[in-house]
Amino acid sequence: MKSIVLLMLVSVVTLAQAQLTSNSAYRKYTVGAAISANVYQGDLTPSRFGSFKTTKPGIFIFGTYAINNRLTAQLSGSWLALKGDDSKYNNPSYRRERNFLFTASVKEIEAKVKYSLQKYFDSDYSYLSPYIATGIGVGFYNIKADGSGLSSKLTNQQPEIATNLILDVANGTPKRLLYIPIVIGAKQYLTPRIDVFGEWNYKLINSDYLDGFSLAANPNKKDKYQSFAVGAIYKFYKTKADKMGCPKW
Repeated sequence: MKSIVLLMLVSVVTLAQAQLTSNSAYRKYTVGAAISANVYQGDLTPSRFGSFKTTKPGIFIFGTYAINNRLTAQLSGSWLALKGDDSKYNNPSYRRERNFLFTASVKEIEAKVKYSLQKYFDSDYSYLSPYIATGIGVGFYNIKADGSGLSSKLTNQQPEIATNLILDVANGTPKRLLYIPIVIGAKQYLTPRIDVFGEWNYKLINSDYLDGFSLAANPNKKDKYQSFAVGAIYKFYKTKADKMGCPKW
């Protein structure tokens, strides 16, 4: 029995090696890393595009597996910060009177499917390969909301703000949230082993308490955030250069 099990294990290993070498032109795995600029979009910014005045940094790492010539599966982990600050904006004028502030440190795990507009395995000699991606993510948030800067001038004009602020504080802030990432990007061939890329990742979240404020700000507007990233990809799969006998990088 032991010899049969051993023979089966040897057969499985041999078959796996054959798939990665003789029978397959490519090893389908890549890894990568990137730095990001992260922009909060919610109650504490008047711009529909987000609070670029409070952009915060982040990093993420990822691994991918090629499903076929156009589809890849990607798992990534991110560490980033977010910030929103009423005092950064003069228009509308009440924002400096309201003076709400929040900061957050965020850890994310995302599982995505990426669709390349160009065939994935043909990218070794392409100059630019656009892609789109989506999936599901979970964020773990450490949020600090500060409403102590609320001026008496504004509460005298709108006394409901103080009452709603108390309710917001009682509600608390989320510790984790599910979200849907929407990604648009492009990668650029650099060497037979390395690509560089840039992408935009928009996070669709079903919460109005990412910044800690809702009733005291705008309960009809959900909070979101987005990231702009640049990074590099290392390719494990065999490239066309390998097949032609070119030096490995």
